[in-house]
Amino acid sequence: MSYVVSRRCAAVVDAAWFNLAGFAVIVVNALLLGLETYDGVVGAAGPVLQLMERFCIALFAVELLVRFGAQLATPGRFFRDGWNLFDLAIVVAPLLPGVRENVTILRLLRLARILRTFRLFPSLRVILVGIRKALPGLGSFVLITVLVIYGYAMLGWMMFADAYPERYGTVGQAMLTLFLLLSLDGITDALEAGREVSDWAVLYYVSYMVAACYLLTNLLVGLVLTALQEAHEAERSGMKVARDAERSGPKGAHGGERFGPGVGHEGERFGSEVGHEGERLGSGVGYESARLGSDGARGSGRIGSGGQFGFGGGQTDSRLGAGIVREVDRAGLSGADPAIAAPGVGVPAVAALPVRHHIAELRASLDALEQRLGQDEVESERI
Repeated sequence: MSYVVSRRCAAVVDAAWFNLAGFAVIVVNALLLGLETYDGVVGAAGPVLQLMERFCIALFAVELLVRFGAQLATPGRFFRDGWNLFDLAIVVAPLLPGVRENVTILRLLRLARILRTFRLFPSLRVILVGIRKALPGLGSFVLITVLVIYGYAMLGWMMFADAYPERYGTVGQAMLTLFLLLSLDGITDALEAGREVSDWAVLYYVSYMVAACYLLTNLLVGLVLTALQEAHEAERSGMKVARDAERSGPKGAHGGERFGPGVGHEGERFGSEVGHEGERLGSGVGYESARLGSDGARGSGRIGSGGQFGFGGGQTDSRLGAGIVREVDRAGLSGADPAIAAPGVGVPAVAALPVRHHIAELRASLDALEQRLGQDEVESERI
């Protein structure tokens, strides 16, 4: 049941009209906040404005519930999103006893609802993320700016404190004057007034314009632009990953379908190879057993019919054992089974050599098949 509700709520949240409706409610709420500043409008349509305000709060609550329903299967993800917590605070705060009676706090909360616009539009969200990324660099910028302004404020106090005490009477007043001059508004009047006091005023104000008004301002613009570019790249990478995920969805399913018949085909081929190897192994064993029986019969008849072959039979047996050892070494099986490599038991070893050869071929076929299946699994996972 929860899965069905979550899926339907997610479909509503992903719909384009949902964000547009939320933006329309935010705009209406902002207009209501502005209309309340006119006494005539409040006197004529005060109850209507309050009713519309409550209607906007109800729509915000419904939107929040739908977003929570979209993540009903994993509610922890809902509370880890900062925007969801922001919306929850805006909806719940006016209902609290201490906040409900405070008109100023209520107006601030209503004004804060305008910030929800950043959530609905990706371009605005990129700007907000860029500003957040620029905050660490802004700390260093503020420190440099304060040091530069403080140094020039001390020089201005020493040069113009007696002539212009309202601007340079203290270090604080001098810093405020120089801060206002960062926009270059009124810098011409300040320069003309300074020249009446000292000829060094030209160097003072020109150097301040270069160091503070140009260098520091351009440094601030560079920091913000760099942060915005990083945020834009991150947003574009996220959108690319989302598009790739959407494209790989049906492709992955098709790959899974292809992988299934491939595995079945490999399994059938594996079974046929095993059966073929088993038949060949069985025939080889039967053939070697028959040959072993006939050779043994001929050898026994020959040795039993002539007593003069007794001593020669021992030599032949020794040569046969040595030959078996060489054959075992040549096949790479020496030391695998002491009973096979031992002299004097050469006749069973002769029969076992082809059998072991077939087993080695079968193992090699199985290893190659397992390796092929492993490659198919890796390719399927990659798809």
